[in-house]
Amino acid sequence: MEGSANHAAWPLRASGCFVRRDVALMFSAQAQKLGIAINFGVGVTNYLEDSAMGLGIIHTDDGRELSADIVVAADGFGTKSHSVVVDYPTRAVSTGYCDDGTATESWSTGVAPEQMAAAVPGLQSWYHLPVESIKNTPPDTNVQWKLCLRKPQPNWTSESGCIVQIGDAARSPLPPSANGAAMALEYSMSLAGCLRLGGKEEAAMATKVHQDLRCLLNTSMKQVTKGGKAFLFYGKWLWQHNVDKYATANFEAARQSIELGNAFKNTNLPRGHVSQDWTMESRLAKEMAGIFIQDLNLKYKYT
Repeated sequence: MEGSANHAAWPLRASGCFVRRDVALMFSAQAQKLGIAINFGVGVTNYLEDSAMGLGIIHTDDGRELSADIVVAADGFGTKSHSVVVDYPTRAVSTGYCDDGTATESWSTGVAPEQMAAAVPGLQSWYHLPVESIKNTPPDTNVQWKLCLRKPQPNWTSESGCIVQIGDAARSPLPPSANGAAMALEYSMSLAGCLRLGGKEEAAMATKVHQDLRCLLNTSMKQVTKGGKAFLFYGKWLWQHNVDKYATANFEAARQSIELGNAFKNTNLPRGHVSQDWTMESRLAKEMAGIFIQDLNLKYKYT
């Protein structure tokens, strides 16, 4: 539209929705093209860092020990990397918005199709095809994802920077925020851009720069107005942000802030917004007290 700002993806056409299967297949095809091996069905049981050698190390459940200049912990909210990143477990707790209050972090807690159908209000008034689809879902294929919250972490890298967390391993947004996939893509582009600029000799420093460029974007609880329509609006500050260009432009300044202590201020938030530390307990207490938390989406819709 004439007079409107261009999306960060311009001149490519950006779609608001995509099929994750297609994206996963695209990534898999590119990895195969580059000769990158993908091992399925292997779990990481332990993370270690050898600062003297400048290596990140992992142990797998099939008995192997693997090492690399940089180990990227992208293994979700159940990652074992917290032992070398924050030195304490960061388990999620129930929000209280489930019927029985037994929410836990698990991708293996199943729910039967009959339970799914019973939980949907007004299902009897639906068109018959989606109803039949729910009722005929194969057993043991549905995951019961209850709403959980996790405290924000102070950092996402190990002490020397040889291990870095991204995606849900670093931050787990609630599923209703509809932002997990977008954040994962932004993480990957930011980290890749920083590693490219840092090179092999400064790869560990590059992970710390990546962290500093992304750390202020902690996802908080979303406040959706009646009918959920406000959720559909995204401010220009969000959809015009180009992660790769931002990392490239700010890499050197962020690195000097780490190495020399120079002042560095992120500009990847709306103009005028001041980021404040928060805790899970304080957010829940405000919600219970009826204190409205202004969402960035609403406050900076047009900036």
